[in-house]
Amino acid sequence: MTWRFTLIHDGTETVIQEPYGWDSMTKTVRRDLSTHGVFFDFSDNDLQFEEEAYFIIKEEYILKAIDGNIGLRIEWLGAFNYWLFYTGKLDFASYNEVCGESCSIKCGLQASETELLIKNRTDTSVDLTGNIAYDGVTVLDDYPFLDREVDIPSKSLLVTSKARNLTDNQSINFADDFYWKDNTLITKVFFTAILPGFKSIDYTEIGDTNFYDQPQYLSGAFNNIPAEGSVPFIELKVPPGLLCQYDNFIIDLDYHGSVSQSASSGVYTKANLIILKLPKGLDETDPASYTSIFNETAWFNLTGNGTTSFSNQANVTVSMNFGDRLYLYYFLVKSDPSHISSFFFTMGAGSYCKVTANSTCPSSRIKTYFLHEAGSRIVEHITNNQYKFKSEYYGRTDSEPYAYANDGCGGLRTLSNGLQIRRAILQDNTPPKVFLSFKDFFESLSAIDCIGMGIENTDVRVEPIKYFYSDEIIFVADLVNEINTTVRNEWNYNQFNFGYDKFEVESTNGLDAMHTKRQYRSPLSNTDTKLEKFSKVIADPYAIEVTRRKFGLSDDWRYDASAFLICLKRSAPYSISLTGTFYYTSFYTSNDASAIHKGDILTITGSGVNSGTFTVDFVSTFGGGTDTAIYFAEPVTLEGPITIGVILLQASVTVDQGNITTPENIFDPATVINYAITPVRNAMRWFKWFIQGVRDYANAKALFSSGEGNFVAKGLNSGTCVVEGEAIAENAPIELASFADPDDARPFTVPEKVVFKYPMGLNEFVDVSVAKYGKVQYRRAAKDPWSYGWIDTLKYSPNDGEAEFTLITSKE
Repeated sequence: MTWRFTLIHDGTETVIQEPYGWDSMTKTVRRDLSTHGVFFDFSDNDLQFEEEAYFIIKEEYILKAIDGNIGLRIEWLGAFNYWLFYTGKLDFASYNEVCGESCSIKCGLQASETELLIKNRTDTSVDLTGNIAYDGVTVLDDYPFLDREVDIPSKSLLVTSKARNLTDNQSINFADDFYWKDNTLITKVFFTAILPGFKSIDYTEIGDTNFYDQPQYLSGAFNNIPAEGSVPFIELKVPPGLLCQYDNFIIDLDYHGSVSQSASSGVYTKANLIILKLPKGLDETDPASYTSIFNETAWFNLTGNGTTSFSNQANVTVSMNFGDRLYLYYFLVKSDPSHISSFFFTMGAGSYCKVTANSTCPSSRIKTYFLHEAGSRIVEHITNNQYKFKSEYYGRTDSEPYAYANDGCGGLRTLSNGLQIRRAILQDNTPPKVFLSFKDFFESLSAIDCIGMGIENTDVRVEPIKYFYSDEIIFVADLVNEINTTVRNEWNYNQFNFGYDKFEVESTNGLDAMHTKRQYRSPLSNTDTKLEKFSKVIADPYAIEVTRRKFGLSDDWRYDASAFLICLKRSAPYSISLTGTFYYTSFYTSNDASAIHKGDILTITGSGVNSGTFTVDFVSTFGGGTDTAIYFAEPVTLEGPITIGVILLQASVTVDQGNITTPENIFDPATVINYAITPVRNAMRWFKWFIQGVRDYANAKALFSSGEGNFVAKGLNSGTCVVEGEAIAENAPIELASFADPDDARPFTVPEKVVFKYPMGLNEFVDVSVAKYGKVQYRRAAKDPWSYGWIDTLKYSPNDGEAEFTLITSKE
């Protein structure tokens, strides 16, 4: 066999003599089992270079040390031409120079430079808003769907203010108060207020809610007007950010306890529980301004020395608008306060006050980064634009740098971060950056979609995991001498922990959050291996909504730097009419142009000189938000005022909201987003991998063990790419019958490792290396049925013509 060896350095190719160690070298192709589609080529022994090769390698090492970059191409001579066997680079990290009577350098071989860049820079955080590569020089393409504006609708929140007493809560001696006995202030003495107290304050989410930790005393109250200077129980102030509205405002309370007093004979006290509403703008000093919401006797005529109990329950609905105030107190009447020496008010254990309301906010327009473009920006950055991102699953008909015939199941998803969602501006008045590493990008999406990754030509290919386990037969090994089969215990799973790392937990809505953590178990008992798949992106609708409502606030927010994922859908193309004026590259209008976003492709009609197709470069509002300027990538001619027709050529994208059939145990399901990627659906996409160790998979079940948040929510996703065949709960067993398509549930691998040796020619090795996703067909004897497997590791000795296969067993 005739071989040719060529060193490649700074564009110069040098043919060198055969390195020592080549005759015994083994070339290994190994599948990365964390990505399933990336294969690394390397040698099992170092090669020894002398003479001219020695000086080339030594000079590079002196200049660049372990970052030395010298390629090696190995070719073999066929009948007429040289054929490529290997191309890669020297591994300077294994550099070993020996000098005696002569000098030589030993180096191992490693993967291509770009494959190493991807591997070594996978943790590098990349600015999705930037267009400069890792080297600081290379300019990357601009993609309209990086920095694409999307309107985020409101997720209805159940907001709560709640306080309670787990044990008795007694006041101080109110009779010691200065205003209790001062007869110069007659009305403030005889007619007073007691404010309930609570030892445990759980939530204060509604407006400005004021709970006290101990019962308080105020002088000068009446049953139709609170004490002068009273702090409202609840005040709905206009918020600094989004103007959110409240409806279904309910006050639920159970006040019970006791009153004890020491007083002269014939002196009495009595009290009523009062709830008053003061609408915005009315005179707080005028009793006529107040609306009585609740008025009920607590106790009547407690006389002399004595103790009595009280018990008041209320469940009332109140209409509240911004600026409205609520006052809640006990109106206390004393017949002769100067003859009461002690007075104690005790809220009993178990007493509580709970106020709830549904809260919705206007939609907000945020900058987002579509998955296909975001993936390509990261790959382009870390490889200095040598590689692109390619994925039919995350691609769209209008994605870049590659477009596809159809929108992929994950194509209509977009990323943002907390700062972008709450539309924050940095201190230098620039918009915030969005950073994401390829590791977090891939692993977070893998936890949702069960995907793999491979390197194909100059593309990083990301697809569902089965793509990297093709059914194409790439090699046949017949009459194998010896086949060794062992168990892959690392793929026999007993437990599956999955879901999302981050979700809203601090508000009452955290109890309703679906996009949280889950644990399921398999039927296998003789293993404790766990499958862990948690996504680092935030998909919880409540966390998204709570973050969105931080608009206008200057304080840091715990999710500011976190990545958020939002599911979208196509909306039908439509047309609108606008009246305004063309200026150079823009159109100014006072009409509602909120339907138009950056990146939209528009057809304009009705204009004498500007009819045609235009791409929206960006959209801005001015005049207090009443006017809009639409800027185009193409120039326009000065014209107007004029009324034009605007047709959105491509289907626009909107947030995929609702789309839940037969919902159960879900608060306001019509406002839920990201329902297609709840944990149980993510688990269903992983089911075929999780259950592979169960022989009778057709009857196997993955059973719920534990979870956080709302794991009893149930419904059927009525959107696209639906995985479930019927409504499913977040804690439901997962089995073959759960799936709309049974093929999505069937395992394709068996947790086994098959090892054998078999003769292989150079051409065969090259062909298998190219088609490495395919199956190897093998059997030991002619009477045996054929078996199949995918390459885990392939070790090939080119000089011996023998290959050692380590295969992943195919289920079928």
